[in-house]
Amino acid sequence: MTTATITTKEILLPEEYQFIDNFCQSHQPVEMIKLAAFLADRFGLNVSLDPDIVAGFATDSSNLPGHADALCRPANERECAAVMRACFAAKIPMTVTAGQSNLTGSATAEGGMVIALGRMTTPEVAIDLEKRLVTVPVGMVLEEMRNLVLDQSGGKLYYPVDPTSRSDAWIGGTIACNASGFIPGEIGATREWVEELSFLLPNGLKIQARRGQYRSADGLFQLQHGDQTTAWPVPTYPRPAIKNASGPFSAADGSMDFIDLIVGSEGLFGLVTAAVLRLAPRPAAYLDLFFSLPGEAEALKFQDYLYRHLEGDFGRLAALEYFG
Repeated sequence: MTTATITTKEILLPEEYQFIDNFCQSHQPVEMIKLAAFLADRFGLNVSLDPDIVAGFATDSSNLPGHADALCRPANERECAAVMRACFAAKIPMTVTAGQSNLTGSATAEGGMVIALGRMTTPEVAIDLEKRLVTVPVGMVLEEMRNLVLDQSGGKLYYPVDPTSRSDAWIGGTIACNASGFIPGEIGATREWVEELSFLLPNGLKIQARRGQYRSADGLFQLQHGDQTTAWPVPTYPRPAIKNASGPFSAADGSMDFIDLIVGSEGLFGLVTAAVLRLAPRPAAYLDLFFSLPGEAEALKFQDYLYRHLEGDFGRLAALEYFG
């Protein structure tokens, strides 16, 4: 049954959330060195304040200038919830980073805490052959996962999304930026292949969502925690009729699947801790072609020919890329 009301779950014990809130309220403004010591003592978290170490995680491949005050590398969902709740309560900015291969600048910090996902390597990659699904962690390199899928399925299934950065990008990052590869059209982007997400809000509460489970109504999701309900408006701006893979998804009529809102949102709404992705049957035979054309006019003519030949369905191609 589809609903607009999303029930959030607690990852920490109720008293642990309260303990974090009490610490932050009693130490305002919270000094990072005190917060790091608190998280280490109470939750066993390793928060680095070394400027040289932190600097290595404060920017991405956009080459925009960035800086941060601290770095946390959580290893599981509980540790993620603890550091996020602490930053939320202390009003400290959070920047989530994965493989740092994105070009949008969303993983470039502007102060505060960097949360790096490299140690988030559970759950293990597991395939459901019948349903054509794969459960994945967020701290794994995308190409490693794609190779595991081929191996575990005996070459029968594959994960189609193949951005040029697939040997550097991590799964969590590809979900955050809705990474796209060589397959033309919407099915070439990550969003079309995400079936389920484990997701943490900035306050450390969890949402477990599968596609079709939660859908906004009248432009709103309703977050339900205990007897408290919070309205979450969704973007409704018109989407341009060109490639616009990254950034929060929008729906002009105010109705969208929660999965679509999170994929491509660049970490604005929280942190993905695990995912279930759809797989596709691997073609038994295929032909790779790479050829040159005299100029862009000929390239456009060829594109028009393909469009007419395929009756407007570029999704019938396994890959199509133009290098100008």
